[in-house]
Amino acid sequence: MNKCYPLKEKLSNHGFTSTVSYDHGVRCFLQSPSTQIRCLHVEGDSGRRRTAFAHALANVLQASQILYYEFGKDKPVAQIIRLQEGEEIPEEPPLDDFDRVLTEACAQSEALSTVLILDQLHKTRFLNHI
Repeated sequence: MNKCYPLKEKLSNHGFTSTVSYDHGVRCFLQSPSTQIRCLHVEGDSGRRRTAFAHALANVLQASQILYYEFGKDKPVAQIIRLQEGEEIPEEPPLDDFDRVLTEACAQSEALSTVLILDQLHKTRFLNHI
């Protein structure tokens, strides 16, 4: 048996307590063949501590890097640069936080086990594409 099972006590040690056993679901997730990125979608009602579960599971699985991004935060407004009187050029906005964290997660996953937690997916601007 894998050293991370049973999960209930180990998740509790990382701040997530539940009466539900996640052993079977997590075991199926980890044992399914994968040559690419693994993706686990944790679904549930608001206030059900899905983010706490994801973070605790990442710790139980001993991920070297745990990154977090929450959709729905306010976005910076592009600035206007005035070159000469009457001439305005919109400044190219810097890389947004989502692109930055996604790039960072991909780069770090080349060398280290990395977990990226994407919170509030229902607030994404690309929800129809998921």
